[in-house]
Amino acid sequence: MPESAKKVFKGILFDVYHWQQRLYDGSYSTFEMLKRKNSVIVIPTTTDKKILFLEQKQPNKHPFYSFPGGRVNDGESPKNASLRELREETGFVPEKIELWKTFQPASKMEYFVYAFIAKNCTRKVKPRTDSGESICIHKLTLDKLLALVYNRQYDPQSLMYEFLSAYYDKKYLSGINKLLFD
Repeated sequence: MPESAKKVFKGILFDVYHWQQRLYDGSYSTFEMLKRKNSVIVIPTTTDKKILFLEQKQPNKHPFYSFPGGRVNDGESPKNASLRELREETGFVPEKIELWKTFQPASKMEYFVYAFIAKNCTRKVKPRTDSGESICIHKLTLDKLLALVYNRQYDPQSLMYEFLSAYYDKKYLSGINKLLFD
């Protein structure tokens, strides 16, 4: 988003910005972009080579499967947000956590997602979910996780490409397996 962008609306989740953009023919047009807080996704693995996966219910959404995650709070680093979200939603704490990917899911929204791999997680505390979510924790093998992704039961779809690639490509599967468990 250009520095000249002006906030024209402040919402609960989204802010709206406008700016004048010069077009290729020399004329100008008003462009618009949304902005929201960044978020994290955590792919937690356990010492017994399983992956923690959540079955969630939230208001105004169909039940869905996902990894732990959520918004990065003001003044919080993505890494600390991922540790907090993992602990709040599962009660698990990792031995080690690594940033895997950073991506911007939508071109018309300033919003980044940080995907972390949390290795050798063990339960340390009781989960403390938000009042607007109901979460059931599952421990899955990588094969079972890939089957859920293949059957479109995984949300958000932001990492779906990575897991579908592993489902179809043995070499890619080997790389994902190494990334998660080595």
